Amino acid sequence: MKILGACMVFFAAAGLGMYQAGRIRKGYEELVYLKKVILYIRGEIQYRILGMGELFQEISDKVKQPYASAFFQLGQTMEEGRGENFSTMWEEIVIKALDPVIVCEKDRDRLKELGENLGFLDKEMQMNYLNFFLENLDVSIAEKREKVQSDEKLCKILGILLGILLVVFLW
Repeated sequence: MKILGACMVFFAAAGLGMYQAGRIRKGYEELVYLKKVILYIRGEIQYRILGMGELFQEISDKVKQPYASAFFQLGQTMEEGRGENFSTMWEEIVIKALDPVIVCEKDRDRLKELGENLGFLDKEMQMNYLNFFLENLDVSIAEKREKVQSDEKLCKILGILLGILLVVFLW
């Protein structure tokens, strides 16, 4: 019975470390997916002649949740023409919907800034700003890639060591 309890404590602590490592990996993967979404937006602006409302509704069909619902709602709100400016709609709809997904505050601030600069500029300026945003996002992804690998290992090892430590104390 004592051995069974020790095994349960060990595996619970190790599982906690694995769970935390998974959360760290998920944050990185969401940042990479955000890049894909921004590339969609850039491509639609560059090669299509659509209004911004139609553009976001069309992009919502190509992306996963919660991006799809956020962009669809943004497109609908823009089509309804409630008189709000784009940056306000972007923050109220997109930033709130993506808040649980984009975990890093710095990346969330960059995304807010994208909304502030995307809606009112002409096509060339929008493309320049999107390219600038993508360059910054690439830098952020590269930094996080290195950090994720080390943090994942650290969480797994700490979970296992915590399990061993708890088993030794409880034994």
